[in-house]
Amino acid sequence: MIALRIVPRPERSLAGDERMQAMPAFGDLLSDEEMAELVNYLRVRWGGRPSDVDADRVREVLGE
Repeated sequence: MIALRIVPRPERSLAGDERMQAMPAFGDLLSDEEMAELVNYLRVRWGGRPSDVDADRVREVLGE
């Protein structure tokens, strides 16, 4: 689950003064339920995917 860890990416210049930067990691800050909510938001908003991730799936991916 990418939201758990920082994904190194070089900064990239976009139109105007905007830049694409690495997404910060949230693995140590969010509960499994909060992580599922974040992942679902990203899936729906940016990926056009269903919001079908729950806390049990987060624990499964983490191997807990």
